Amino acid sequence: MATESTTADLESPHPTTQMTKDEVDRRIEDHMRAQESVRDSGVDVGVNLNIDINALINSIAGAIDNAIHGNQERSAFVQTLLETVTSNIRGSHNIMVFNMQQGFGFNPDWNSTWFSSQNYQGIQFGIWVFRGPVQFVNQGDGGWINWGFFGSFNRNGGTVDFNQL
Repeated sequence: MATESTTADLESPHPTTQMTKDEVDRRIEDHMRAQESVRDSGVDVGVNLNIDINALINSIAGAIDNAIHGNQERSAFVQTLLETVTSNIRGSHNIMVFNMQQGFGFNPDWNSTWFSSQNYQGIQFGIWVFRGPVQFVNQGDGGWINWGFFGSFNRNGGTVDFNQL
């Protein structure tokens, strides 16, 4: 089991279900509506992750904005984005940063996965923060130019199996 972020310029030969940006957006909207419904119902679901995701995303936004303007290369942007999120969550979650213009397979538990995105020179990068276990399959080119990840995982080429944290 590795506990570091790593990348490679590989294409994945593994078939998997692809999610379009619209499908990801729709799942996020469904997740947000479900969270709002539970919050409005006054029901205590008994989950306490001791992390304020809204505050986390807001605090990261300024650092990401600085990273976008401070890094001219896309790979430096991805590395800086991953390092910023990693620093802010203090290693308590797995993280995936991915160029959403490429194909990928990913089906996390949306009840315990947080998603945000950042644009870099017209390219939308998805940022997922989650506990796992879940598999992410990169169906496109690898390397820091398109993805970066952190947490507890096993990697085989373009397939990353994240462990439960």
